[in-house]
Amino acid sequence: MTVMGAILLVILCVALLLFFIHHISRAISVNHIVERIAAETEAVVDEVMPERRRDVHLETSDTTKPTIWETTVLNDVSGYIRFVDLKQLLSLATSHHVKVLAVRRVGQFVPAGTPLLMVNKEHNWLRRYR
Repeated sequence: MTVMGAILLVILCVALLLFFIHHISRAISVNHIVERIAAETEAVVDEVMPERRRDVHLETSDTTKPTIWETTVLNDVSGYIRFVDLKQLLSLATSHHVKVLAVRRVGQFVPAGTPLLMVNKEHNWLRRYR
């Protein structure tokens, strides 16, 4: 009985050691630290400024109509942008007749829920940019 109890305790200790190593390695990863800091910052900003800020529109002397971005593509998970397939993005934008604005660059950290792309459907944009 004593030997069996000791073996079970050894197995439990090894399992807890593995869990501890996994927990520590995740806690010191850059993604986890930045995500935690972003979440805490958003909580503080929401607490200090509960009401949304008014939109400020600057008057432009330009006679062209500024682009109004209709749709934003949000990030599902936090992480770094490692690669953007520009050919695929251009192909999709052309086939759907939309303009796409990349809000973030390769190498940037993007928290979950942050816009990655902004999309605008203009009717005459293909003629202007060809």
